[in-house]
This record gives sequence, structure tokens and C-alpha cells, in this order.
Amino acid sequence: MISPQCSGCWMRKGDRHEVLVMKCRLCLQERNLRKSHVIPEFFYKPLYDGKHRFHVLTTSTEEKSIYLQKGVRERLLCKDCEMSISQVENYARHFFFAPPGPQDVGLQYEQHNDCIVIENIDYQKFKLFQLSILWRASIATSDPFSEVCLGPHEERIRQMLVDQDPGDQQLYPCVMVGILRAVNTPLTEVIMLPTGVRFHGHKGYRFVFGGCAWLFVVSHHRLILPSDDYVLTKDGKLRMPLMNAHDLVSMT
Repeated sequence: MISPQCSGCWMRKGDRHEVLVMKCRLCLQERNLRKSHVIPEFFYKPLYDGKHRFHVLTTSTEEKSIYLQKGVRERLLCKDCEMSISQVENYARHFFFAPPGPQDVGLQYEQHNDCIVIENIDYQKFKLFQLSILWRASIATSDPFSEVCLGPHEERIRQMLVDQDPGDQQLYPCVMVGILRAVNTPLTEVIMLPTGVRFHGHKGYRFVFGGCAWLFVVSHHRLILPSDDYVLTKDGKLRMPLMNAHDLVSMT
């Protein structure tokens, strides 16, 4: 049976589970909603201990550090939209974690002292993955994502995701910085809450996960950088600067 719980949403009751029925934030249809991750679960795996927990630290003197067994999830998307987002997530998972073999996405790497140059990236899939993270953080209501508020950009990015349109490389670009805890060893065991930043005079948001700092620029104006390939280019190239984990706290 379906019983009303609040305006615009219902809880479908069954013998084994309950499914919330409300408007999907992507397709805007009334659907059964799933618990959706904002940051995909595979980025949390390096954080888990032997009991499948990760430690949530806080700088607040009023809050205690806690352990969680899953990354932050909210009821945001229906099954179909989850599957649509999962296609670009799967590409990103292989981008970061798949060893060479049948799942290799064919990336080419060139190592330098201060950066890594990655080529042969699928521009559409990886740019849509980047946009999906930013958009989900904006629509989420959980405290960890409270600083991310895209305003009118939120609807524009939603439509881009629906249309599977990654847009131009200078539209909502993301500068990725690799964080190393040792030589050639990325810092994958840390996820930091997104914060608002100013980047080259533009409003943006900084996320840290997957061994990278992700600097999203949200602006109506073109981002000017020393080289265009500091953001993902349409020909599938990305220059990723490298930084030491000790410098992460001072990063702005």
C-alpha cells in the first residue's frame, strides 16, 4: 500500500523494505527513489578498515569523530537515472582503479617531475562524470555538502546531464591536481568536504577524493590558464599538476 508521508512524497510499504516515491532530481518524474551516492562508493574503498568502516574526523570541539560503513547517500535519483549516471561512473572507476587488462580504458600517461599528462580520455564520459559530482553535491541536503550551492547553474547542469551533453571544455571546467603522500603514491585514503574557493578570480568549489583535488569553476566568464590542457580538452588530454600531501591544508 502507499501511505502519505509528506507533501509530494510517499512511502511504499512492503514485507521486506520501503521505497520512497517522490520526484527524481534528474528526470523530474515521480519515481521510486534509490539511495544515491554523491561521491561514488568506489572512492571510499581505500578508506575502509578491516570492519568495513572509515573514520570521520572533525575539527569541531562540539562534535565527536565517528565511524561510518558507507559513503554519504541520499534519495536523489530513480533507477533509470542511477543507471545513466553509473555509465560515466564506471568509466571513471576504470580511469582511476582498473589495472591493465580487459577493463583498461586505453589511457596514455606521460610522467613529468611536476605533473602527469594523460591522453586518450573519453571527453564526453569523463566531463559528464565531473559535472555529475558537482551537480549531486549541489542538490544534496546532507551537511557534508552544505557549502555547494550552484544557484541557476544547477538547472543548466541538470539539463546537460539529461542530454548527455558535456559542453565546451571551458564550460564548468575542472582543474585536477594529483596529491602524493610519497613518490608516485597518490593519497587515496582521504576524502575532504567540498568547500567554496576563489580560483584565478572565479567562484569555484574544491573537492578532495580519489587522490586528487578537484577544482570546479562555476562562472559565466572564461577561465584563463597558462595552458588550456590544465582542464580536460575535447581531444581527450588532461595535464594534472602534482602536489605533496603536506601542502594540502594550505591549498586555496
